[in-house]
Amino acid sequence: MAYKNFDDSFKDIGSNGNEAGHKQITLTIDGDKVDLPDASYVRDADIVRDGMDLVLDGPHGKIVVEDYFAAEPAPALTAPGGETLTPELVESFARSPAQYADNGAMNDASPVGAVQEVTGEATVTRLDGSVEPVTKGTPIYQGDVVETSGEGAVNIVFADQTSFAVSENARLAIDEYVYDPASQSGTTNFSVLKGVFVFTSGLIGREDPDDVKIDTPVGSIGIRGTIIMADVDAGEVTVIEGAIVLRDMNGNEMTLAEQFETGKFSSGNGEIEHLGVRSAGEMTQKFVAVSTVAPALFSSLNDEKSDKANSEPAAEPDEADPLLEQQDAAEEQPQAAEEVLLDQEPVLPPPPLPGMNIFTGQQDGLLDGKPLIDFRPFQPMPMFNEPVGEFNQFGDSIMMPPPPPPGSTLGDLPPPLAVNVMTFPISENTASGAVVGRLVASFAPSVTFTLTGPNAGLYMLDNITATTADIKYIGAALDFEMTPGHHLPPVGFMAVNDLGTVTMNGVVYTPLLNLFDEAPVINPSFLAPTQYFSASEGTQWRLDMNSAFVDKEIISGDSLSYRVDTGTLSFLNGLVGAGKIASTNVNLTTGDIASGVLEINFANAFTGNNLGGALNVIATDLGGNAVTLNGTFNLYDTTTASTTITGSNQVFGSSSTTGQTVLISGTNNKVFAGSGNDTINVSNTGHQVFGGFGNDHFSNDSTASGNLIVGNTGNDLFSIDNVNNGFHGMEGDDTFAINLAAGATANLASGAGVIIDGGTDFLSIATSTGGDELKFLGMGNIDFTAINNAFIKNMEVINTQNGATNTVTMNLSDVLAMTDERKLLVVDMEAGDNFNYNAASETITNMGTHNDGLGNTFDIYQIVNGANTVTLLVDQAANVTGLP
Repeated sequence: MAYKNFDDSFKDIGSNGNEAGHKQITLTIDGDKVDLPDASYVRDADIVRDGMDLVLDGPHGKIVVEDYFAAEPAPALTAPGGETLTPELVESFARSPAQYADNGAMNDASPVGAVQEVTGEATVTRLDGSVEPVTKGTPIYQGDVVETSGEGAVNIVFADQTSFAVSENARLAIDEYVYDPASQSGTTNFSVLKGVFVFTSGLIGREDPDDVKIDTPVGSIGIRGTIIMADVDAGEVTVIEGAIVLRDMNGNEMTLAEQFETGKFSSGNGEIEHLGVRSAGEMTQKFVAVSTVAPALFSSLNDEKSDKANSEPAAEPDEADPLLEQQDAAEEQPQAAEEVLLDQEPVLPPPPLPGMNIFTGQQDGLLDGKPLIDFRPFQPMPMFNEPVGEFNQFGDSIMMPPPPPPGSTLGDLPPPLAVNVMTFPISENTASGAVVGRLVASFAPSVTFTLTGPNAGLYMLDNITATTADIKYIGAALDFEMTPGHHLPPVGFMAVNDLGTVTMNGVVYTPLLNLFDEAPVINPSFLAPTQYFSASEGTQWRLDMNSAFVDKEIISGDSLSYRVDTGTLSFLNGLVGAGKIASTNVNLTTGDIASGVLEINFANAFTGNNLGGALNVIATDLGGNAVTLNGTFNLYDTTTASTTITGSNQVFGSSSTTGQTVLISGTNNKVFAGSGNDTINVSNTGHQVFGGFGNDHFSNDSTASGNLIVGNTGNDLFSIDNVNNGFHGMEGDDTFAINLAAGATANLASGAGVIIDGGTDFLSIATSTGGDELKFLGMGNIDFTAINNAFIKNMEVINTQNGATNTVTMNLSDVLAMTDERKLLVVDMEAGDNFNYNAASETITNMGTHNDGLGNTFDIYQIVNGANTVTLLVDQAANVTGLP
């Protein structure tokens, strides 16, 4: 045991920058226990690791435990009252001094939860020692330490819907949080050194109390499907719902399973005391500091308290109650009473507690222009909110309760209907069926809830009681990075009872938590044909990895690195050895690629083809997650230098940087264009045509079919007389101009081998620039409902501005099939054109208008059907049917 004559051991710290009079003692370890002078070194001290020493910097001085981190096992640090810093608690709260903390280090881990509510002051200390103020929405990571001021309170919601609210100088550590959304199981361990807390368990720990554990300086709490309240400083723990197992430092256990049953860790006595069953009123009063960030729980406690009070007979008053006498007089003379009362200031409830989101059916404290006055003694109710206007900030109407019956007084009016809305953040990619919100009504014996708005079909009400209902999300799982705003689609509600109706649209916004460091993916818009991996002598071949790969994770500082695999490295080194590669930015030793674009410059003259070589590119993020794009590369020997190709099975390759005109007839020829703005005309069948890096113009006549025509990085134009070919725009803003006079629409409906793929470009509505365009030339009808949805991909614009009359018909499945992952389509038409939208069960909302700056105005429509949401912009010049 360490030396413990504390009165003689403290010494003044010298001139090392600390304040004069601040004391320090040094303790050595001799056994499995070190005695501390008082409990402040357990609850209040900064716990710092300084090399192998442990430093406890408390309010009464500094204690240094020499070689603490070298001891095996580490000792317990115990105060006179039995409060103990176990080795586990030290590990949870110890941080290195700021001068040694790697503040530049980035935490590659994903958040395990987020702050849902906060009042007053609070901070979070990260694993690297950096300290941040806590605000609403602050992400919480495993290893974080959250601390509050005396008046501060924080409520953290975790991925499995666990919530942990702390207050009163609390110190909370998130020791371990492991959660598998698929099995809805995991393990969570927390530590609390001081303060009060309310813990509501989520999906973890419903069955096994060992899955959830909370350590304190006086004992631990095992939790099974539970709501508990605890005062760590007093050592008291109360079960509100479910069951808990208390375990003290001496191995004693106690199970609490009755509502409000309370136990106390009595470290000095070496036992756990059973304090019996507390009342709802006692719990509300004792933990009022946490009520600001956990209002729904305290509403239920007040309901419990109110129910108990109502079940007991009222005591006869010893003296006359002047308020009751005033009410009786008013009932006898209602008109006179009303005249007197209208001269008084209205008696209104107090403002809401901070952090509440409550909607009521009361209007500005008035009913028919008169103050709402309650003769009865006022009872503060945490769920009451100040009145709101007839219309709220969302433009929702709030219906008033019915007027009082004739002969009644204003004092007979019930309180207005009030509804508290809670939201529970869920992790991305959570399967359908998660509870994401809760509606809690106050002042209401019974309420009927209904979900409202265009997204109501994505939700259902569950666990419905007379005054509460859970909101369950039943739509498709959503990815954090691919979801606008990083929240579930908003939904509204309507609450109805005899007191009135509250209607709120789009007020339930459930945040998605970015919990997974997912591997990068191959861009869904990257639909390059297998033949894209080919070149001829004297040409340059490129692969833009920023177009081919997508890193969905939004992590500060994250980026992708690229390399080729060993098989590709062997293939490239073989070509270099044969003199067929002039240069490349691939490191031929490691396989690393020097930039975001892979470049290979092939030699001007060689003989012989090299077919079937592996060209596999690997994209890796900072977390080590990787994805591979596999290609089979074919290198061809050039057989003709003529730009007029009439034969068959010829190979043309160009390194020209100026524009060329290439005429292709015959059959089965291969053309690799240079980097100028080239014009390439295609006739007959079986050709493979690859554009260079300029703005190329490809055209095909009515005889051209079964050809593959591939653009590249430029803004390419495809003039199409026969659609029975494969057209790939790849990068850039590409235009596919279809000649309707050539019978293109009939071929689109029945053709074989057709694909028109815009590629990886995106449209920017804000600047009216960019995007791949499907343009129709000449008069005709375009019925996309009759066209195979596999034929047209990655388009952003449909354009019929051609001086002729056109009719375009489509439905939701057509829009989903032809657009990229942004699901945005612009229909650019002119006067006299017709646009027919064939709606089924989807919800369509007119979202306003957009002017593209070129004299065109578009109506904006949001179309929702289940998890599918598309945005459609339709030119106002057209005649539109099927849209509001």
